[in-house]
Amino acid sequence: MRRASPTGTGSGVGAQNPPEGFDVAVDRVFVQGGKVQGGKEVERETTATRCTPRDHVTCGA
Repeated sequence: MRRASPTGTGSGVGAQNPPEGFDVAVDRVFVQGGKVQGGKEVERETTATRCTPRDHVTCGA
């Protein structure tokens, strides 16, 4: 579902194009031996997502 673009009014309001956004990848690391340092990595899960940009802002009349 897409939201409507906000419209602002007033002297300090200007049109604004949305930024491009960015990608994020997070690793979940499973270590055998109970220690991060010196333990043995036995599994790794990576979750990736895209952070979407802000709304496109338009100026009202």
